[in-house]
Amino acid sequence: MTDGEENSSKEYTQEQMRTLIKEREDKGNWTFVYLGANQDSYKMAQKYGISQMNTTNFSATNKGITRAMHTMATNTSNFAMNANASTSTFFSQTDQSNIAGSDPQDDKIKAHFSSLGKKSWEARKRDILGE
Repeated sequence: MTDGEENSSKEYTQEQMRTLIKEREDKGNWTFVYLGANQDSYKMAQKYGISQMNTTNFSATNKGITRAMHTMATNTSNFAMNANASTSTFFSQTDQSNIAGSDPQDDKIKAHFSSLGKKSWEARKRDILGE
């Protein structure tokens, strides 16, 4: 689950992450899900080899996070109880639509993040801290 902001990750390259995810999913007892806010989650998940049906956007609001967590909990429980569950179809299209649903605060939040542009976290931190 990510808000799309860089957190200065340095340990693994994108290709290394893709390989690690594939190795674990190939074992059959790992499933990776990509939940993203304020970004194109499908494009980002694809970079790591995460299935489109294991990916969705969510709204970075209380309602949006609640929808995402409720669906995650329900699907995790269902997945754990189904021995034949596929690791590449964690969400249904209905789940994806429900999680990505909107509420009145969405436009404000999208406008806020759009206004940030490509400003780096370090630059924002300097602005906030007055450095």
